[in-house]
Amino acid sequence: MLLSVYSPYRRGLGTVNMLYEYQNGVLRQIKRSDVDSNRDSTQLRFADDGTVSFMQRQLAT
Repeated sequence: MLLSVYSPYRRGLGTVNMLYEYQNGVLRQIKRSDVDSNRDSTQLRFADDGTVSFMQRQLAT
């Protein structure tokens, strides 16, 4: 598992978390979430052959 946190120096842009999940050295899932302002999120899951098997995007209302 690898967690990447990006918090820009400039105001007006929010912090973004990216979570990369590996299984036996193979990337299986990526989750992205906007932390500060609007709570948008995106999730990708990968099949054994590396193709995207699931994708979901949730937008804040």
